[in-house]
Amino acid sequence: MKRITFLFAFLFSITLVGQGLSNFSQTNFNHPKTAHNTNETSLDEEDVVFYVGEGEQTAYVVIDFRAEDGLASFAWGVDFDGDDLTVYDALVKIEEEDPNFTFEASGSSGSYFLDDIYYNNFAGEAGVPDWWSTWSGSSPEDLEMSGGINDPLQNQEWYGLSYGFSPEPMQPQFVYAAYNSDWFDFEEVETWFGEGENQTVITIDFVDDEEAEEVTFAWGLKFEEETISAKHALEFLADADENLTITFNDADELITVNYNGIEKTANATESWHSFIGTNLSDYALAEEGIFEILENDDMFGISFGGENVRRPFIPTVVENPDMGIVDVELETAVKIWPNPTVDKLHIETAAEIQNIFVFDMQGRKVLESRSKTFEVNKLPSGNYFLQIQSDNTMLTKQFTKQ
Repeated sequence: MKRITFLFAFLFSITLVGQGLSNFSQTNFNHPKTAHNTNETSLDEEDVVFYVGEGEQTAYVVIDFRAEDGLASFAWGVDFDGDDLTVYDALVKIEEEDPNFTFEASGSSGSYFLDDIYYNNFAGEAGVPDWWSTWSGSSPEDLEMSGGINDPLQNQEWYGLSYGFSPEPMQPQFVYAAYNSDWFDFEEVETWFGEGENQTVITIDFVDDEEAEEVTFAWGLKFEEETISAKHALEFLADADENLTITFNDADELITVNYNGIEKTANATESWHSFIGTNLSDYALAEEGIFEILENDDMFGISFGGENVRRPFIPTVVENPDMGIVDVELETAVKIWPNPTVDKLHIETAAEIQNIFVFDMQGRKVLESRSKTFEVNKLPSGNYFLQIQSDNTMLTKQFTKQ
């Protein structure tokens, strides 16, 4: 009854908006922020990177929560075969393959009504305080209101969901390409810069047009305090990694970043944009920029480009160069035996050992000791790295557990 009352209140405006009464928000913003090609003035199918389903045909779904800052709109690709699938079926496929996406619809097959959509920290719920409107067209810039989520999918067609009828339905905008949170997690960081119980991942995306996936890099950073500013984290990494150079101006604005010869400098049309989240999927524009305060397990990233710059993409993790530092005197003065071993490992050296760490081949720490003799019998069979720390010197050796 509540829905009927709502629709009646919009009786006269419905003649203007057609049959797209599927659901709603506040103000619409045409402010695209994601693209693989930083020279684009708008986003299209080439910018979509998260595809669900299977088949030779592809449709595209844009979901716009219409947040006040205009940066809460995401697009997926949906692969399919046949001519009996609908927009509702596309949403089901997204829900099945995107761990951060859920939706609810009332009704039954062929007559579904879209109620709620939840994605990461965003929510659009039926009647709280508005409803979803549905759209379709040949491109994300050419969408018109449609008949709802029961419309059939067509190859290369775009389907949009926009939250809000008040003050009037607004066309959804393609702002960000949706990412899968499973594409990257903290377990992929094999070595860490810094020390402490808290951790963050810092990503730098140069967004190169030619090699987009090969110019995104990430550093794992450990820190002792409960929080750390993003600027402090960037400065620490620049000091710790000799291949990374970061330049700020007198106003503490990020100007130039250079990593292994890849360099981008802010100019009149392009600059560094800051993002924060807990995974690839929920990256959001950082309100405080490089002064954002990071907590344990946060991910912070910067991307270079104009208004269409993408969020930081899947990174190549930078290995802490300290893991490979070998002091010549320590190298010649250390012997480990037996190697291969079954139960125990002995370290023979006159040096004063501070710490001993054992890492598996994925870079995960599996043992630590301060004794020159320790047991490894509980380790699975395989190859391991032994990291020996003495004063300011570190040596890495490899051994085999049988």
